[in-house]
Amino acid sequence: MHNRPVRGKGISGPTYRVERKAYRGVQSTVEHMVRFITEGQTHPDVRNVAIAAVKDVYPHDYTSELAAIFYDACRRVRYVRDPANAEMLHQPHLSLRTGAGDCDDLAVLLGALVKSREPRKMNAVLGALAAAVGAPVQVVTAGFESKNGPHSHTFLRVWDSRKGSWIVLDPVAGPFTQEMVSRTTNYRAVDIGRKG
Repeated sequence: MHNRPVRGKGISGPTYRVERKAYRGVQSTVEHMVRFITEGQTHPDVRNVAIAAVKDVYPHDYTSELAAIFYDACRRVRYVRDPANAEMLHQPHLSLRTGAGDCDDLAVLLGALVKSREPRKMNAVLGALAAAVGAPVQVVTAGFESKNGPHSHTFLRVWDSRKGSWIVLDPVAGPFTQEMVSRTTNYRAVDIGRKG
């Protein structure tokens, strides 16, 4: 375990821990992601960024709040691959501090930002924004024929009950999200925050 200083993006704070563990597969990574989202929702840096992102959005316009958080996160954090032969997962406040992360880090950050809006309402779904429209939120691991392994990418999706479809939040695919989803050959979706 090493302690290293992290600075950047106007967010300061203590050092972070690096834990070196053998890779235990996609399920283990998703379990850590769920934990980091849940823990990260109350971190002051995460909460402040979420509040700042929605400050100019009309009250109760939850879809616009979700879009504002998504675009703000895209501006703050750049996609950077994990080192070769390593799976790294960052807590959301660390992704904000470094301004970088891969697809699972960005999914964790977005989940924590959305959830930080009003965590006390989160007995059933990930974000208060999603809860307000009765929408489940999921972490999705996806696989493509052109990639090695059954699941090579991670993103979030939110159910839009008004349209009867999923809203995919994927800063990595960006404007090519529709194409990415159409190329998915297999996936696994995990509900965040559901009780029993």
